[in-house]
Amino acid sequence: MGLSVEDTASIQDFNMSAAGAVSREEVCRLRISRLQTLSRKGLWGIMLFMALSAAGYAAVGHYSAIPAGVFDLLGTAPPVSLISLALVVYCFSALILTLPRIVDGSDSYRGWSAVAYLAAFYGFYFYARALAVNFWALFAVGTLLLTLEYISLLIYCRRETRQEEESIERHRRR
Repeated sequence: MGLSVEDTASIQDFNMSAAGAVSREEVCRLRISRLQTLSRKGLWGIMLFMALSAAGYAAVGHYSAIPAGVFDLLGTAPPVSLISLALVVYCFSALILTLPRIVDGSDSYRGWSAVAYLAAFYGFYFYARALAVNFWALFAVGTLLLTLEYISLLIYCRRETRQEEESIERHRRR
């Protein structure tokens, strides 16, 4: 003799109220609040990238800020064409990984690693003294990838929030 979903929910509600815990509606509201906080994570990633881009844009032409000994220690910079090729490969591979998460509505956010990779590309272009020429391409790639990451997270959070709100309505109707 098995229990239905409604019976299990009622038992859980009874156990929560017997132990002095919060009601089912309060649990749902807390989960909605957590989902709203999670959805803002994507905005924080975009803001961090914008700050990084502003610093990169300000660094254009200020190669004298780094002592020549550092450039000598690190050796010659990779060719700009290879850096650009790596950026294109990174962009397409990140798109291939992000687009299925948009369709599936995944709760994972990979924007932090994207910001780190984009910061590395800013560094490579700066070191190759080609940041001025490639800044806007790198900025466009970063904006695209981080916006898609945010959309993926937002779709997940909205779907889950809708389910929690429906659960609250079902609970109120009883």
